[in-house]
Amino acid sequence: MQASLLNICKTLFCSLLGFRELSQSEISIIKVLKENGDMTRTEIETKLNLKARSSRYTLDKLISEKIVKKVGSGKNTKYSLLV
Repeated sequence: MQASLLNICKTLFCSLLGFRELSQSEISIIKVLKENGDMTRTEIETKLNLKARSSRYTLDKLISEKIVKKVGSGKNTKYSLLV
């Protein structure tokens, strides 16, 4: 019951400030980038056991929200945290 109340408070707090809660995939990618520094998408997928489609979608969301930065292009593309 206490965890439920905490989730409700967290949701209301984020809503009042105009933020949205991050998904578990987003949190995992942020953590792995924080721990490992710049990484390729393939490295992130391997480390977190994510499918390519899921990682692309999640990284695109994090990039659009200015949380992650895409550096380079093609096979040399790396992702890094902006926050």
